[in-house]
Amino acid sequence: MVIAWGSEPNSRFEQLARTIVDTPFTRRTWSELLFMVVGFPIAFAGVAFVGVTMVTGVALVVTFVGFAIIGIAVRGARGIGGMQRILARALINDIVEEPEPFSPRPGYFGWMQSALRDRTGWKAMLYLLLKAPLSFLAIFAAFSLWWDAFRCLTYPLWSIANHGGLGEWGLIQAFYRPDYLSSGNGGAFVGLATVITGAFFFFLAPWPVRFFVYLDRLLIQALLSPGAMTVRLRTLENARAQTIDASAATLRRIERDLHD
Repeated sequence: MVIAWGSEPNSRFEQLARTIVDTPFTRRTWSELLFMVVGFPIAFAGVAFVGVTMVTGVALVVTFVGFAIIGIAVRGARGIGGMQRILARALINDIVEEPEPFSPRPGYFGWMQSALRDRTGWKAMLYLLLKAPLSFLAIFAAFSLWWDAFRCLTYPLWSIANHGGLGEWGLIQAFYRPDYLSSGNGGAFVGLATVITGAFFFFLAPWPVRFFVYLDRLLIQALLSPGAMTVRLRTLENARAQTIDASAATLRRIERDLHD
């Protein structure tokens, strides 16, 4: 939903003001927030999986079992990277081409060798290692603003229900003393000031989220997309296929004309 204004903005200030007012009500804002929230557990689950399997594999590297476990870690990271591409495509409209599919050599040792040489899997593993701290910082700094906005805007309800409301956390708690927004004082002035603070947070919150999503986009493009050489080869293959199809269609048309 976008707020409809009556006329076109007449100045940069008006355009900026309209952007600030409209942004919290756009589909993009809520899609980016959902992308950040859903990506948080996926990133940490992926890091936990990679950490456990890599540590186990390195501990058993003196045997072929250790190399196989490392191969499983690489393959698992590739799969989680694919989930991130699907999530980015569905929620933030970030279209990333799929890398070349994993094509293992036959046999146990062939699979293990292919898995250990899978560049896509190793790049996905690096993505997860960078994504996890980025997600933690995004939840702490960006999602907490949404939480505090909700807490402040609904302060009258929480104040009536339990004489205090939800405590703040994250960015606000880090920069202000504890219980800054939950001082325990009552009165209409405190309630009004808290609601106004919530409105300020509400219009501010989309922008930190957008910043962290932008950083995530850069990581996805750098580590989860196919290499430039792969893209060029696919472009050449598609161009060759189109040329062959066009030539075949031309030949069929000439044959029909000769028969007629």
